[in-house]
Amino acid sequence: MGKHSDTVHVDLRVQRTYKLLGDAFVSLLREKNFDQITVREICERAMVRRTTFYQHFKDKQDFLVWFIRGKQKEFLRQANFSGDPITGIEDYLTGILTEVLRFLRKYRQYIDAITGSVPGSISPLRIFGDAWVKDLTVILEKYVEHPGFALPASPALAAEYYVGGVLAAVRWWYVNGCEGSEEDMVAAIKALANNGR
Repeated sequence: MGKHSDTVHVDLRVQRTYKLLGDAFVSLLREKNFDQITVREICERAMVRRTTFYQHFKDKQDFLVWFIRGKQKEFLRQANFSGDPITGIEDYLTGILTEVLRFLRKYRQYIDAITGSVPGSISPLRIFGDAWVKDLTVILEKYVEHPGFALPASPALAAEYYVGGVLAAVRWWYVNGCEGSEEDMVAAIKALANNGR
């Protein structure tokens, strides 16, 4: 875990620093792959001292995790969980999946720059998936004893299985050029999940 803060109430100067670094990073990704970008280049483009960078991040990888988790928070804000243990969980998962697909299509240039265009890698998906498993496990643990909500495995295993399967399908969609609409992909994954029950 990095030194950067996940708290909502971050000092305005720190918020400004994060924004400058994030904007500089996106700008650099338009020009070269992630493995070619240095901390020095990010700091110079952002006009932020390297010592300031290292006050918040251990290294470039830690910075990447922070950057992707920021995008993840956007997904979670879009995917509201109603609290209903049956329809609410399905709607929540569908909402997140839809946002992930939209993000991958919209930011394909940047994701390719991060992964070095290595098919099947998509490290942003792995980073996002880890957090998604934790989030889903918490939700499933809350409703595992709810009448009418059947879960054939532990919440942690069920979350790992669901997210792992979905992310494998998403990776396939991405590597194959994001063919088909996000809505069609969501419908296909839901049909596969329902068929497996």
